Amino acid sequence: MAVGSGSRPTREQILIVEPGGAARYLAAGALYRALRRCRGFSGSRLNLEGAASRGDALWLFNRGNEPRRQGRAPSDASGALRWDAVLAWLDAPARAPLPAFGQVAQYGLGSIAGCRLSFSDACGLAGSADGAAATDGALLYAASAEASPDAIADGPVAGAVIGRIDASAVRQAPLVDADGRTLALKLEGLCPDPRDPQRLFAVLDADDPARACELLELVLEGPWT
Repeated sequence: MAVGSGSRPTREQILIVEPGGAARYLAAGALYRALRRCRGFSGSRLNLEGAASRGDALWLFNRGNEPRRQGRAPSDASGALRWDAVLAWLDAPARAPLPAFGQVAQYGLGSIAGCRLSFSDACGLAGSADGAAATDGALLYAASAEASPDAIADGPVAGAVIGRIDASAVRQAPLVDADGRTLALKLEGLCPDPRDPQRLFAVLDADDPARACELLELVLEGPWT
């Protein structure tokens, strides 16, 4: 399942890929309107930039890179939908009730070179090298510092971080090269390597339609898992 950002009416869609490979779009305006009404989550503009599965819930992440609008501040936030309710609604959106949205939490992610860090994706932890699943229900996230004027337009990128959220703490580390220098890269996708819990795959967005996205391999040094 791929979730549109909701930052424009044309992005209020969910892409569903079946196990056999068939794909379909679901017009999900009703769900996006419900998310937008939750002001603690959507802030000055709804802009979903992360979705991750943890336990029995689908966790959504809003990217707070819109300036203050109509008295509302931008919000980097997470919230949860129960998977059973989500699946029932996806199967019969005209009949099933909308899944209830809750457990909203807001985050202050800091900044890099004066640019606000805001969520750009999230994922669950990979299992251990022997295939065992991660047990603490932690999530990893990517956040990018982009000097953009709003949630739609692009801007210069000052850097990015990878962070971890669990039941007791939120912590993050800057994205650096092998020499420890900050990398001014815009992370737009994050996925754990199922073979190695200390590695991640990330998609880089060059904000240039003439350039292909790039796949980056990240090494997580220290106590990430």
